[in-house]
Amino acid sequence: MLLTLTGGAGAGRTTSAHALVSSAVQGPASVPHGDDDYFTAPERGIWTCDEAGVPRLDVGDPGSVDIERLG
Repeated sequence: MLLTLTGGAGAGRTTSAHALVSSAVQGPASVPHGDDDYFTAPERGIWTCDEAGVPRLDVGDPGSVDIERLG
């Protein structure tokens, strides 16, 4: 079974996911984090500069997700 949790920053997704895993009745359960699947190299993904001119990965853009690693 795959269960996905959505919500904004601070909504409690991670806390809820860990509570569900700890109460799992059968088999192994794990919590993969979507944040682990963004590109990290500046030559990949969609990067924009913040107010200070520092390049930041645009995590709101689907082009910033490493689809291969996500799979």
